[in-house]
Amino acid sequence: MNRKTAFVLALLMIFIQVASTFAATSFMMTASVPLATTVDIVASKIPLSSTVAIAAPTFMAAAAPTAIYPTTANLDFGTLAFDSPNGIWLPASYFAIDVSNNGPGAPTVTITYADDLTPAYQAHGLGHKVTADFMKLVWTSASTPANEFPIPGHPKTALYNMGTKVIDKTLLAGGWLRVYVGISDGKSGNPAEPFTNADQPGDYTGKLTITAVAG
Repeated sequence: MNRKTAFVLALLMIFIQVASTFAATSFMMTASVPLATTVDIVASKIPLSSTVAIAAPTFMAAAAPTAIYPTTANLDFGTLAFDSPNGIWLPASYFAIDVSNNGPGAPTVTITYADDLTPAYQAHGLGHKVTADFMKLVWTSASTPANEFPIPGHPKTALYNMGTKVIDKTLLAGGWLRVYVGISDGKSGNPAEPFTNADQPGDYTGKLTITAVAG
């Protein structure tokens, strides 16, 4: 064996030895985000005169420029005031109801309404006078208000005509539900009828029920 052949064989042996020490291993990576165990349903009372955006709910980072309005357990419009130019009766405020998982994901929300008390000789109850407007809100940053988007298939409606409203969690992915509830202003396109002098005086009541299941 000449020196050249011996050198080539030595290189081959070194290569085989090095190659035989190579190894490859794959590691599976996992992480689990737990499902929210509770749902927040919070109603805020908003002055009709306000032009400041409503703050995100407490489970979100505060967003500016926004205002945090008082929360309430009842949607009390109070005693209405007469709007002479338009010939209708209006409240001083409306309501925003935020519904969200207190954690990851979004809930499936069911909403129903039923009239309760209506004055004698009154043809239509509160459900004919009040609207609900359904919006998906998406938080952006601590320096800007949340973005609002209409929810496909769930337009603004008079409460009496709402039936059983079910908003699936898939329509709220990446955000949360806000329901605006207010007495009709009588403008064109408003699905509810305003209070006028043709309505009977007295108390009008109804019950709006919101059920949310974390998902």
